[in-house]
Amino acid sequence: MRVFDTCGPRRTVSDGRVVLNFIGQALSGAPLTIYGDGGQRRFFCFITDMVEGLVRLMASAGDMARACNRGNPRACTVLELVEVISAAVGTGTRILQGPQPQWRSDSAPAG
Repeated sequence: MRVFDTCGPRRTVSDGRVVLNFIGQALSGAPLTIYGDGGQRRFFCFITDMVEGLVRLMASAGDMARACNRGNPRACTVLELVEVISAAVGTGTRILQGPQPQWRSDSAPAG
């Protein structure tokens, strides 16, 4: 199973996940930093939904002949996420845009 961006309780702001990074920045009054134009899409999934999918996959034993994706069927752009978090925190948070990081061929993730 390929696990998509998972959200839920008991996560810490320092775990490096985009949702918590933005929440931490907003609560501290720092600008919310996005890279590129914010058009990158994410398929967030709540932890209980992720666990249910894992349990169902394990129960199916050998029924899966190929990889299975687990995430939300609705995509959310990073810019949409920033706007939702900014509105929820209500601090008039600024958005800071930085250059989109480039993958180096020797450091690209496998797969």
